[in-house]
Amino acid sequence: MAPPNFLPEIVPAVEFGWRLDPQAWGRGLATEGALAVLNHDSEELEPEEVVSIYHRETLASGKVMIHLGMQFDRDTIGPARDIPLRV
Repeated sequence: MAPPNFLPEIVPAVEFGWRLDPQAWGRGLATEGALAVLNHDSEELEPEEVVSIYHRETLASGKVMIHLGMQFDRDTIGPARDIPLRV
């Protein structure tokens, strides 16, 4: 987890994300790993707000966030590369 410096509109939130090899997709590994990290870091760091950001067309990441109990906040555009993002 880290501050999302590339998207200053949501700072001071802490961003949480994951990346998996395509061979590992669809097996629940992102959700399982994310839950473990969120539980550990929430106890250790106690962040005020944790967010996740994904490219809008990456629907699988959105599904992981729903499984984690996260809620949609907004659509935005990544300032560096003008990419549609979902927070």
